[in-house]
Amino acid sequence: QVAEQYLFQPIHQARLSLLASGRLGPISHAQVSAAHGYHGTSLLRHYLGVGAEPCHIKATTFSAPVAQSPGRQGAVPDDTLVNSAQTIAWLKFNTAEGEKLGVWDWVGDIYFSYIRTPRIVVRGTHGEIVDKQVRYLLGPTDPMEYQLERIDAGKGGQPDTLEGLYFKGYVGGGEYLTKNAFAENNQQPRLTDDELANAVTLVKMSQYAAGGPSFYSLADACQDRYLDLCIAKAAASGEEVVATRQAWASAVDGPAAMAAKAGMLSKL
Repeated sequence: QVAEQYLFQPIHQARLSLLASGRLGPISHAQVSAAHGYHGTSLLRHYLGVGAEPCHIKATTFSAPVAQSPGRQGAVPDDTLVNSAQTIAWLKFNTAEGEKLGVWDWVGDIYFSYIRTPRIVVRGTHGEIVDKQVRYLLGPTDPMEYQLERIDAGKGGQPDTLEGLYFKGYVGGGEYLTKNAFAENNQQPRLTDDELANAVTLVKMSQYAAGGPSFYSLADACQDRYLDLCIAKAAASGEEVVATRQAWASAVDGPAAMAAKAGMLSKL
């Protein structure tokens, strides 16, 4: 097993739970600008619901000046411009459901920047998600639209302001799409979203070591890294790269196993 935590972050769990519900229909398109390297390809595969299917990859790079972002050591005291590199890749997968297109878009400033925003777009036959905006069809002439709403206890305006400050879950369309399982029994841990995601991997690894199911296999991690390397090769060469089935392909999770990971934050 591999500690790949990004898909267990609450906002990704909420979106993946919505996709697993089938309300958007079969998914054919996803754009991911939220994580670098194999973390980004992991999210892209899970939003598209693809495993180790072959794909054709084209990529390009672009650089432009941007105000320097804060770093691990803190904020930048002056208005310094730095060179910001962006890589955009197009991954066309051939699956049993037909062709699927993934767009991998990474700007290295996103993790710490005050002005560069992560972005997720997922499109299916009957709906789409754009960041936190959800649109789908109940019927041919019955559109639905709502925002994914984050519920945090202890904030002004919430009905539970005396519970303490912690994440409770994401709601949309009148239901919880994911909940913080670590907040049960009045534990109320004040953890960041990435800490919650890493906590999921620790709990699931403990369960796996005790004979439980796989939660993120080495084969899946190899596939993420393989696509990451193919993107880098396509960007460096300017030529199309074909990602083929590798030795670990048969062990990579398929759509059903991927869907089972949706809402895992709520199912510990």
